[in-house]
Amino acid sequence: MTPIANMSVYNDGMRKSMLDKIWFLDKIDGSISTIYDYGCADGSLLKMVGEICPSMKLDGYDISQEMIDIAKQNVPNADLLSTDPKSNLHNAVLNASSVFHEIHAYSPDVEWDYRNIFDSGAAYIAIRDMFYSKHSCHPTNPISLAKVLQRENPDKISEFEAFNGGVDQ
Repeated sequence: MTPIANMSVYNDGMRKSMLDKIWFLDKIDGSISTIYDYGCADGSLLKMVGEICPSMKLDGYDISQEMIDIAKQNVPNADLLSTDPKSNLHNAVLNASSVFHEIHAYSPDVEWDYRNIFDSGAAYIAIRDMFYSKHSCHPTNPISLAKVLQRENPDKISEFEAFNGGVDQ
């Protein structure tokens, strides 16, 4: 498992696309009482959902106890776990935004995580993610690479490279 080098940098990056990650909120029906954020990190998504839908029950799971500790400070009214993800979520939306690529980067057992998501019993599973194909790798334009290296935090780049290989590809 590749450790997250800098939690602050990681969480700041994840918050940048928060509006895209709640794309499902206007699509769920009135029978849904719970949002279960699988891979909740610092709880930012749950916090935003709670502000928009104050009657919604907020639950979250993350493999990192450090993330759960941060999330408990950010969303004190949420039920947050770092072990034994919930199941029997019949009145819930299980949110898996930006989580599948994270599972492949950090989980010691990818199939276990997939079972926890797809066998959860959730009324809905909201998926928003991105993967890239190893076949799509090609040399990067040196000017584009220089812009990325100037703009991004070095911890973020080294963490990416530790898992995916050089940003020059």
